[in-house]
Amino acid sequence: MSRKTKIESLKTKMHLLDVAIEEFSTRGYAATTLMDIAGSAGVTRGAIYWHFESKTELFNEIWYREKPIYSQIKGDELILPGSNPLAELKNLLINGIKLVAAEPKQRDLINIILHKCEFTQPMLSSQDIRKMIYINHQRMEMMLDACKDREQLPASLNSKQSADLICAYFTGVFGNWLAYPGVFNLYRDAERIVSQLIYMLNYTDNDHV
Repeated sequence: MSRKTKIESLKTKMHLLDVAIEEFSTRGYAATTLMDIAGSAGVTRGAIYWHFESKTELFNEIWYREKPIYSQIKGDELILPGSNPLAELKNLLINGIKLVAAEPKQRDLINIILHKCEFTQPMLSSQDIRKMIYINHQRMEMMLDACKDREQLPASLNSKQSADLICAYFTGVFGNWLAYPGVFNLYRDAERIVSQLIYMLNYTDNDHV
């Protein structure tokens, strides 16, 4: 295969993945066939099977291709790591919310995870996807521990349970935003949403958990 042909093949594959995201978000994973994706992408049956042996393989490839949310935040929006752990945490969460709110593809990806897919083997699990792309519990625990070390969050805060709380909190926020569009402006309200979360963390009594 020539270099030009390889480049064209890669472009086709990326296009199929982008179209699949839109189709899964609109129709749902179970109701979408490879032929639906091929038709919307304007390619033949043979073309899609050249790149993907099954719908499951295509689905998994979507997530393997995606970069973690925190790595997609622009450099000028980041705070120097370690300089102010709480500000770094808040900044990461706020800009992560804004990224999801501003980019249609990110909205579609969240919609697939929360509303449009029943996860079964050998698909990647919802937990694996969240860890890869969204909230990595180990990373979150380390950030919370750093905040505690700087006395920016209570010393009694259980970092592991709080990381679980953060994941559940954003599952609810994004789920409601997608289920009831127009009820609130996710981009505009990002700072308020994160401030309320930090307030909860400050007043969570982990001594009795």
